[in-house]
Amino acid sequence: MAELAGEIAARTQATPVPPSPPPEIAPVRNPNQSKIRVCIARLCQNQSKGPRFRYLCEEHLGASKKQIKEWKALGASV
Repeated sequence: MAELAGEIAARTQATPVPPSPPPEIAPVRNPNQSKIRVCIARLCQNQSKGPRFRYLCEEHLGASKKQIKEWKALGASV
């Protein structure tokens, strides 16, 4: 057991540890600012009006509840 511990210690000291890369600098974003989300309608890339309007854009605000359920079931716009 002591020999094994000695071998492991020798290996760890012998292998140099490569320096870690510098951390990427992320852009500073205001925490109070919400993310811009796109409309949930299928294949629509317009900016949504937010949670109050069920994440629909102005073009799709008049959509039926049935259509909205279908879009939500499909997930985010493709």
